[in-house]
Amino acid sequence: MEATDGETHPSETAGRFWLPGDERQVEGRLDWAPKRLVLDLDDWLTPPLRSITSGEIPEGLNVGPEAFVSADDSVEPNQVTVHGRLHEHGSVEVTLVDTMIAHRNLTIPGFRNTERRTATYALVGGLVDGADAHFLAARLRFRHLDAWARLLPRSLGAEQPVECIDLEQPGGRLTLRPMSAKTPVPGSGSGAAELLWSANDDQGLTFRELWTQLVNPLRTLLTLAVDASSPPTELHLQSTPHGDWLEVVDPDISNDAEPLPRSTSLLRRDDLNLAQAARWLAQFRTWSPVPSLVAAAVDKDSARPIELQVLDLAAAAEGLHRRLFDAQRTLSKQRARDVRDRVLSALADDTEAQTAVRQSLISLGEPTFHARLERLVERSKEAIPDVTGMAPNWIRRVKQARNGFAHLLINEEGLKTEPLENYVLKLSLRWVLGSVLLLESGVSADVLRERVAEHQPYQFLLQQAGRWLAEVYQPAENSG
Repeated sequence: MEATDGETHPSETAGRFWLPGDERQVEGRLDWAPKRLVLDLDDWLTPPLRSITSGEIPEGLNVGPEAFVSADDSVEPNQVTVHGRLHEHGSVEVTLVDTMIAHRNLTIPGFRNTERRTATYALVGGLVDGADAHFLAARLRFRHLDAWARLLPRSLGAEQPVECIDLEQPGGRLTLRPMSAKTPVPGSGSGAAELLWSANDDQGLTFRELWTQLVNPLRTLLTLAVDASSPPTELHLQSTPHGDWLEVVDPDISNDAEPLPRSTSLLRRDDLNLAQAARWLAQFRTWSPVPSLVAAAVDKDSARPIELQVLDLAAAAEGLHRRLFDAQRTLSKQRARDVRDRVLSALADDTEAQTAVRQSLISLGEPTFHARLERLVERSKEAIPDVTGMAPNWIRRVKQARNGFAHLLINEEGLKTEPLENYVLKLSLRWVLGSVLLLESGVSADVLRERVAEHQPYQFLLQQAGRWLAEVYQPAENSG
């Protein structure tokens, strides 16, 4: 991470730390290595012992009217905000949010007592109230943002474009702009870009609200747009107008900002602009968790077993259909309810049969999984008509995989012989669901069709699918 003066912090930094509103300060060392935030203190910040009343003292224990037990034996230990001032880089202030006790070393009173805490995230550059603090502005960078934005390098002396859009969710304004203090990212062929969100009122949003409503949705959209995992790489927050920017240190913010070659990016800003991003942000909560499940399938380094990824995407397919095409029913909800009531009334004398029938009729009138897949395939074919090969066969294989994994019908031999087939199902599901989501956000079907036609990973999938799942992607006469 970077300090306010542009220097890089070491992994471990010494400083003094205290609780908000408490004058007592403790020396310690903050370790902010990737994926963790650990604070080692030379003394305790919160009391290591708590008193218990006589009514809580176990029977037979001979003590006075008051006794003390460990303060850390609670099932849900208290999370506290910790303020600090780091000795390096001009006494930089830091706020550690939602810290919890990881370890204490208690000795004789008056001697050295150490304490280790872990923090959920940190805000570097100022002291704030913690998880309840509200912010009026946010600056964001994502891996591969530059490959999508396609801003010209400042070295070319070109006038830099700035694009703005008013947002419905979260309320505010989103601006794409060049980073004045950054040089072009090596290998990207583009200038460094950033996104700026500013609130439309003086209330703002908390960090978690910003993450849920802005950061995560944009990460997911960018991942689908460029067809590569695009976690946030930088996040700065501003709590007051024209105030200092606070840098966020969070395990979910990646320091890996490797550039994406222009030739491998699926969509660029001309294809998916801020207006469509605003539509995505407005719908993201309604669509969740489907977009996140689809974006997770883009991660080529995922350690999740391929069978579980197929099961995730099959469940996401049903969920997406429910969110987009819920009106596609064989019976209206009221009509289905009336039919259920009549059938159950006829079984009034048989409670056991009533229970069984009630359970079996829960989904009466709803489309089958087969019908849901047909509708999603129909929608995706507007942009990528060849992703499912012979659609009836593809739907049948997806149903078989979903039922097999969900109901443990796949035997050990099947798990050994079908990994490549499952790989094709996973990627084809990813493209079907991803294309539907992009189309619903306003991306042109014609543009998406042109982009996938020249997108090498997608074309490679089609080539391999003909070998690995011939019954779906090759006519019967050519399957040999």
